[in-house]
Amino acid sequence: MTLLNTNGLAIFGPGSEWFWAMLQFLVLLTTFFLVYRQLRAAVATNVFARKDRLEDAWDARPLTQARLKTAIALRSSPDADVDAAIAAIAKFFSDLFELHDRGHLAERDVMPSWGVNCQVWWLLLGPAVLRYREAESVKKLYLGFEELAAFCRRRSAAWGIGPFDSDDVSRSAWLDKAIRRATENLERIEELESRVTPQGLAIDSKTEAGNPA
Repeated sequence: MTLLNTNGLAIFGPGSEWFWAMLQFLVLLTTFFLVYRQLRAAVATNVFARKDRLEDAWDARPLTQARLKTAIALRSSPDADVDAAIAAIAKFFSDLFELHDRGHLAERDVMPSWGVNCQVWWLLLGPAVLRYREAESVKKLYLGFEELAAFCRRRSAAWGIGPFDSDDVSRSAWLDKAIRRATENLERIEELESRVTPQGLAIDSKTEAGNPA
C-alpha cells in the first residue's frame, strides 16, 4: 500500500510551484512568530519599566515627604483638608488607575505593590477628597483614586483579604505605620544622598569623616 505518492512531484522546474509556495508560507509564518515574540518582549519590558518608575516615584523624597506630612496632619486633625501633600498622593493613585484602566498595567502588576496601599490611603484620605470634590464642584476630581481603591477592595475580597477597618484604633495604627515607614525611607534617602557627590561618585570614608578630599 502506497502511503505517499511522489510521482509527478518536483522541487525544481515545472511542477515545483507547490514546494515554493509552501516554503514561502513557512517563511512568512516564522517571520510573524518572531515579530510577535519581539513585540511581547517589548511590551513586557515596558510594563516592568513602568512599574519600576512608579515604585521609584512612590519611594522618592517628594511623595515620601507628602505621606509623612499627611500622616502627621491626620494624627492631629482627622478632618484635615486637602493640601498639596494630600493632592500629590491622590494624583499618584489616580494616575495609577488610569494606567490600569487603559490596559498598560494588568491586575497582577497593580495588586501586589499597590492593593493594600491604595485601600488604606483611601480610608485615610477619602473623606477629605470627597469634601474637596464637593467644594470645588468637580465630580471627577481624583475619581481614579476612588475607583482604584474600589477595584483593589473587590480583588482583595476575592482573595480573602480585608476589608480593612476604618475605626479610630485601626486608623491610628495605619497612621503610625505610615509615619514610621516614611521616616525610615527619608532616613535611607538622606543616607544615600550623603554618600554621593554632585558628580554621582561615592564619597570615601575619609571624606565622610570631614577630612578634605
